[in-house]
Amino acid sequence: MPTSRSAIYAASLLVAWLLLPAQRIVAAPRVVHIGFVVDGPWERNTEVMEQMRAEMRALVRDQFDLRFPDDKVVVGDWTLPTVEAALRRLVADPEVDLVVALGILSSDRACRGAAPTKPIIAPAVIDAKAQGMPSRDGTSGVHNLTYLSVPTALERDLRTFHDLVSFRHLGVFANQNVTTALPVLRDSVLAAASRVGVEARFLPMGTSAEQTLAHLPAEIDAIYLMPLLQLSAAAWDSLVAGLTARRLPTFSSFGEKEVQRGVLAGISPDIFPQMARRLAVTVQRILSGEDAGKLPTGIVIGERLMINARTARAIGWYPSWAGLSEAEVFGEAEPRGQTLTLVASMQEALLANLDLAAAVAQTRAGAAQVVSARSVLLPQADASLLGAQIDADRAGASFGSQAERSLVGTLQGSQLLFSEPDLARWSSERSLQRARERDLDQTRLDTAGAAGAAHLDVLRAKTLERIRKENLQLTRRHLETARLLESVGTTGRSDVYRWESELATNRKEAIEANAARNLAEIELNRILHRPAEEPFIAAETDLEDPEVARSLAPSLPYFDDKISFSVLRAFLVEEGLSTSPELQSFDAAIAASRRQLQSATRAFFLPQLSFQASWSSAWSKDGAGSEPAFVVPGVPQTDDIDWSLGLLAAYPLSRGGGRFAVRAQAREELSSLELQRQSAAERIEQRIRAAVHRAGASYAGMREARSAAEWAQRNLDLVTDGYARGATSFINLLDAQNAHVVSEQSAANAVYDFLDDWLEVQRAIGRFDFTRSDSERESFRQRLEEFVARAGARRP
Repeated sequence: MPTSRSAIYAASLLVAWLLLPAQRIVAAPRVVHIGFVVDGPWERNTEVMEQMRAEMRALVRDQFDLRFPDDKVVVGDWTLPTVEAALRRLVADPEVDLVVALGILSSDRACRGAAPTKPIIAPAVIDAKAQGMPSRDGTSGVHNLTYLSVPTALERDLRTFHDLVSFRHLGVFANQNVTTALPVLRDSVLAAASRVGVEARFLPMGTSAEQTLAHLPAEIDAIYLMPLLQLSAAAWDSLVAGLTARRLPTFSSFGEKEVQRGVLAGISPDIFPQMARRLAVTVQRILSGEDAGKLPTGIVIGERLMINARTARAIGWYPSWAGLSEAEVFGEAEPRGQTLTLVASMQEALLANLDLAAAVAQTRAGAAQVVSARSVLLPQADASLLGAQIDADRAGASFGSQAERSLVGTLQGSQLLFSEPDLARWSSERSLQRARERDLDQTRLDTAGAAGAAHLDVLRAKTLERIRKENLQLTRRHLETARLLESVGTTGRSDVYRWESELATNRKEAIEANAARNLAEIELNRILHRPAEEPFIAAETDLEDPEVARSLAPSLPYFDDKISFSVLRAFLVEEGLSTSPELQSFDAAIAASRRQLQSATRAFFLPQLSFQASWSSAWSKDGAGSEPAFVVPGVPQTDDIDWSLGLLAAYPLSRGGGRFAVRAQAREELSSLELQRQSAAERIEQRIRAAVHRAGASYAGMREARSAAEWAQRNLDLVTDGYARGATSFINLLDAQNAHVVSEQSAANAVYDFLDDWLEVQRAIGRFDFTRSDSERESFRQRLEEFVARAGARRP
């Protein structure tokens, strides 16, 4: 038995030893050496080649061991002889398996002559048709040769430039060595300019920006920059600065990188990342055994209009609405103004909104009414001074009771001891003031809610504008694909025209989206009592926002199942009915009405009691009648001071049935208010339940909206790929694109819709969470848990 186990163990070791070398042999990737030919020195040569090497390694690292020896990178001097010599050298080099002709000159030379003896990729063909490149059914048709070419890019650039800036005489800056070696490129640019309707003039450049600027023709009113890779970074910057100083609009064929550095506009994104990815795929297919001559040569780089705002300001130009609707703007000043979060917008509205300020003033006026109603119950006092002159004969006949000229001062006072109507009026005004204060609370809630909704509308509008612009760029890419398919005969011109039409429609939609954002910002500024177009930054918000998360924390777990959600609705109804300022306002109004009914009843048997006093003094008397006409001895004479005190009790015996009518009116008004309160309670309960249902639906809808957007994106990718291969139609791609746009907008707005609904829930229950203290939030959570426990439900 031990011997058997030993034999088995030894056999296992032997098998493992025999298999290991085979595994190592199978796993070892094949070594491939790749050489590069570059037209001449350029500051980005190393960066671009490293980008391409990284993409190739990442794609094939499990299959091939790619090597890029430094001595297999040959840099020319921007002349055809050096480039041709470099190509011959690498093609003849037995240590090089594949050659990349990375340059305009080297790509052109690589595609000339007989089929190469080893695979060559020429990724920098400017205009395959104009350059006379070999072509067969979208491939080169030449064994071991493939290239990459963007169809009609020159004419596309010039048309876009001319749409942006109106010009008649176009200067075209190009590498003089390239234009000398490839005059067909110059002819191609001039022909494209003619089709656009402008006159173009070629301005070949060496390495001196100053010399070129010094000889710039006076009639040139716009500049198109072809690749000027022979210039140093300093010379290139000097050239662009000089053109800007001359207030000449410029357009870059390279696009993004050069627009960022100061060129006015461009439409091509940085081509090298996409070129590197496409080059990596081409290398993989060649190394996997496919013939380079049968690989597709077309490449869709994409289109994205870019504008440098600093340059635009420097030359005194600004894009039209159509241009601005789709442009990505570089060098634009950072947005100025206060950053507004959702809660900050609501808080500022409570401090600044004019409608709310007017309501506060109205409430203060109501407080004055309370004081006014109380004032009649307090002591009243009046003072008067009467100076009089009467005719002398009448004064003389008064026997001294009336002087011809007199000055009399009088003081009068009264105190209401009991007056049921006045007491009732004061009590009612106090109740009505409480109602006005609760109405003010409602206005505060409405104002905060309007500010929150307006903030979310701004975010929605910004999202829509972004999606419209992205859709515009997507349409541009599809237009480029259609042009590529037309160039190889896969589709007709009609698809290009259809995408051009769709592009115009998308521009219109982008302009409308921009206007909608402006209107939403103006509305928020109005609510916040700011200048209508004062800039601000509306901060994005979502469920991860700390302020939002804190508000949702107690309630959100109850959204996940039907039973918990039902309990939450019941609790929020209870909360809302107990704190609703609408109902509290009705309660105060009912109290006032009830007091009026009580007063109308007491009017039948309660009198009015008051105390009155007066004092007067004749300060001056002269003329006729100022002295008594005769004095009777022993009879007292009146002096110049008079006073009186009195207690008045008044009771209305009859008012023609008016007291009965007043009491009946008060009783019906009280009944009406009580019914209105019941109706308001029903409406509030309905509002709360409806708001919570909407919030529940929008919360659940967020997940579905995201899922729909993901599937729509997958479908769009699939249909886009099919369209690029000519396997599906324009209609199918447009339908997929439209579905993608709708789902993206729905997914982006889903969070805002939920937050909008949640704000409505808080408005319905009469309290926004941002106004609660931490202790009040904890109390709310405890009340919710206690309610759940009383309901016998399970706490989530």
